[in-house]
Parts: sequence; C-alpha cells; structure tokens
Amino acid sequence: MFDFALSKINMLIFVTAIAVVVIFFMNTLNDTLKTRQSYELAFKIGKEIKTVIDSDSYCSIKFIEVPKTIRIREGSSLSGITYKLGLKSYMQLDNQSLIIYLTDLKEKNILGAYNLDYNGTINFFSSEYNNTEYRFNNEGEEEIVYYPREENSNTTSLLILKNIENNENNYFVIPCEKKYGEYSCKRYVCQDNDDIKDFSCLNDFCSTSMEENNT
Repeated sequence: MFDFALSKINMLIFVTAIAVVVIFFMNTLNDTLKTRQSYELAFKIGKEIKTVIDSDSYCSIKFIEVPKTIRIREGSSLSGITYKLGLKSYMQLDNQSLIIYLTDLKEKNILGAYNLDYNGTINFFSSEYNNTEYRFNNEGEEEIVYYPREENSNTTSLLILKNIENNENNYFVIPCEKKYGEYSCKRYVCQDNDDIKDFSCLNDFCSTSMEENNT
C-alpha cells in the first residue's frame, strides 16, 4: 500500500514537472514569436515609408495598412496582441533619422523597432472623432503615438505624403482609414488643409474619391 502511494506521488511529481517544462517552453515560444512578429511589423511599416522617402518623384503618395493587433499564431490566446505604434524623428550625429517602434499599451516596453534615415521635415498628424467626422491636427512635434485598436480610431491606415518644394523635402503622416467606402482624411487632405490640397500627386486620389461620392 505504501509503495503504491509512493508511486502515485512520484507520478504526480513527474507530471507536474512535465507541465512546468511545457508551460515554460510555451511562454518562451510565445515571447519569441511576439518579438519576431513585432520586429517584422515595424520593419514592414518602415520599409513602406522608406519607399516614399526614396522616391525620385517631386510628389509621392502611399497608403500603409496598420493592423489592429500583432498577429502571433492562430488558435492561441496570444493570436492577436494589442499595441501602440510610435514614430519619432531625431538627429543621430549629422543625420536625420526616423524610428518606427511598437510598444505595449502602457508604452513601457518596446516590442519591435525599425530605424531609417531621411532628409527634410516630417509632419505628424493626429485625428479625433467627434461623432460625425474626424478632425485632424498637425502636432508640430517630433514624435507621435497611434493606437490602432482604439474605439473610433482611423489609424489602421496611414497616408504618407512627400512633396519637394524649393529643394526641401516635406513629409506628412496622416491617419486615413477607409470607412464605408470613403477615406476618412479625404476632406481634410483635399479641401481643408491649404498646405497639402494642391499637391499634384493628390489629384487622382481626390478626384477618384469625389467621383465615388457622386455615384
């Protein structure tokens, strides 16, 4: 009887040890996947911004899709991790740099990052929903943080603009999700912002958008 009870205890200890190892392995795997996917997302967003920066055109436009969550793997409680997306311009030695980074919701831990160089001025825009439309604001700062999963957020798509005037490169980052068949920043970009609305590369975007409105 004693030997039987002892064997049961040993089996319980063994099973518990295996469970601890499995849990540790899964947590390590999830952390690894989270880190890898975070850096891949930062890299993807950064490379798309870089295509606009490196464009030979005097005026360029590009929409960048920003997922609401960082996808890890299907069928897991960590299949989608909420995060915040930050963009910050800064001087590194004699170079202007832009860092694209992902953080947790409390903005305490960097999940992933990508850095690139540029020459010019970057204007970061925020947006706020007032129950009928989005209002936009040029932050006039060197950094902005977007929360793609926030209620009524339109930051799951960013409009990146480049315009060269008087040999100066000007870049604009504007939240512009497409909702109900219409881009949320269209009116602001095409009509309300006097500094942007006459950019030649916006002609197709603005005219197409207006045509869709009239159909």
